[in-house]
Amino acid sequence: MSAVRIGILGGGQLAAMLIEASAKLPEVEISLFCESDDEATRNFKNRTISSLGDSTTLARWATTVDAITFEHEHVDLALLHKVPGINEKLRPNGNCVAIAQDRELEKKTFERLEIPVAPWCALGPNLSPVCNELLPGIVKTATHGYDGKGQVSVRSVEELSTATSQIGEHRCVLEKRIAFLREVSQVSVRSFDGTISHYPLVENVHRSGILSVTKVPTTHFAEIAQNYTAKLATELEYVGVLAVEFFVVDDGLLANEWAPRVHNSGHWTIEGATTSQFENHLRAVAGLAIGDCASAQPTTMWNIFGVDRKNAEEAIASVQNEHPNTKIFLHWYGKTPRLGRKVGHITICEPSESPANRAMSILAGTLQKSG
Repeated sequence: MSAVRIGILGGGQLAAMLIEASAKLPEVEISLFCESDDEATRNFKNRTISSLGDSTTLARWATTVDAITFEHEHVDLALLHKVPGINEKLRPNGNCVAIAQDRELEKKTFERLEIPVAPWCALGPNLSPVCNELLPGIVKTATHGYDGKGQVSVRSVEELSTATSQIGEHRCVLEKRIAFLREVSQVSVRSFDGTISHYPLVENVHRSGILSVTKVPTTHFAEIAQNYTAKLATELEYVGVLAVEFFVVDDGLLANEWAPRVHNSGHWTIEGATTSQFENHLRAVAGLAIGDCASAQPTTMWNIFGVDRKNAEEAIASVQNEHPNTKIFLHWYGKTPRLGRKVGHITICEPSESPANRAMSILAGTLQKSG
């Protein structure tokens, strides 16, 4: 049987990790379509570099693959839709990506599926009386927001007016600030035949709006998170790995946002799960059976952003010298560091409260620079 050729839109670190995972799958071949010569995949030979607006090149590339998936959701769907035959190959489908691109549409989808969210409203040209009831709150751009970007905290109507004028012409939503207990995320995978498997629910801690550490697993409300994620995936006829972030409150979970792709909070699965999120995404997109999502060992994942590789290697050496029997892995993305830019992650194969992870937490400030 010939291999399934999977096209990936994007060439960043998630694409690089998908390529790495494909080495375990002889049934799968990878081809990239990149809009820039991204550092993370610059050494991968089977790729096309062009703009999505170059419909001739995009159409030619699309004919060489059996299925197309996304490294990130910030793609111009209108350009994709212009190319005949692409829509039928998208996994997940374009509707999933459109919903994830737009916070207003995303929240309406959650509400339609009876997945609770924090109180919110769409902001129009004139501030409505509803806005007062949502203060203090957070103004977020409806599109193109990630890692804390496109967000402004507001406490009064005056600050709200200032925030909306600063953001400019972007559509925005206002969310009521919630005193949540912690943030968790559910990474799951839905196969082409509709089978859904779930990774353990994990807890996320952020620094300056960017994921700092993921702790695996957390069990409180895990069944609820998995039920909500399964409902979303089923309703949208989703294919592949997806992640839903939730706020934990006293009486349950509030959905924050979701991603139609492999997710940063699932990077621990490379060493920590029986089958990584990257392998399972490729399996789902290729129409293969889903691998076991169970945790293989206690695992903690630390993000690296805004520093160079030397900083990461020094931190690992320091922790490893103190704890020589601890399994520690560095994943470096080959990207030029800049403040707030994710350039790698560290996996420690121990529970988050272990001595090695406590040592890493002391050094985290030297590995995570956002400006």
